[in-house]
Amino acid sequence: EFKRCSFGPFLLDKYPEVNCKEGERPWKDLFCPRALASPLYDMLWANAEFAVMKLKPKEDVPKGAKAGSVQDLKTWEPMLQRCLALEPEVCASRAMDLALAFRKMGQPEVTKTLSQWAEQHGSLDGAYQYIVGSHADYDLQQSDRAGKYYKQAHELEPNNPYFLREYIMWLELVSHDNRTIAKVLGSRRHSSAQRRSILELGEPGLACEVSVTARELFQDYDWSQELWDFALSEGPANSCVDTNWLLHNPKGKSLKEDLGPWQLFLNVFWYRKPRSVMVSTVNNGGR
Repeated sequence: EFKRCSFGPFLLDKYPEVNCKEGERPWKDLFCPRALASPLYDMLWANAEFAVMKLKPKEDVPKGAKAGSVQDLKTWEPMLQRCLALEPEVCASRAMDLALAFRKMGQPEVTKTLSQWAEQHGSLDGAYQYIVGSHADYDLQQSDRAGKYYKQAHELEPNNPYFLREYIMWLELVSHDNRTIAKVLGSRRHSSAQRRSILELGEPGLACEVSVTARELFQDYDWSQELWDFALSEGPANSCVDTNWLLHNPKGKSLKEDLGPWQLFLNVFWYRKPRSVMVSTVNNGGR
């Protein structure tokens, strides 16, 4: 598990005195990076959360075999090539997620190695484009760079609601490009052969965001209300609903004050309206 890579192979609850304390040993000496680069193991699979390793038979390990380095692409290449053979459509985005996981561990050289490989293989991977855009936008605070990646992600996967939402938000908040927003969303009220409508995409956060755009840019109040009603029905706990509550309820106070504690309680525990979404451990939502 990569979340344990900074302090040792595991925590020993019964014998805490033998645990590796964070920073006690150089990172390269800990079990995680040593196992990843060890000639004794085959790395079968990896994502941003964990790696699957297989111990090689003794006869398959050459005498005097030396350990590699986790910063070296050769360490990762057998696993990456296996991914290209078995799951080629997800390899670049998975490798980029993995690269960003090592960034969180403070290992920029590993991040550089994996992200360069991902870049070479990610031109047709919408999730890869989205992850790079999100990284530039939120981690590096370089929002101006993010737009081209969001656009490419949307063009590669036009029916991914998360890619569409982030692209629209970038167009609104960063580039202030109403013309492109109108072009992207103008055909999304109704479904077509290639593109589903906003409602059919079924993502409350997207419906909420576009309800504001439909109201303010398109001045289509019927569509705006339709999207807002869907967001309320399917995602009342979504942060967008809370943020835009007063826009749709100008005589109200706030979502919490207008609904009251009992209605909020019923929405969560009786009507079970909150929705769970599985995302990558690096929290970009691209995969």
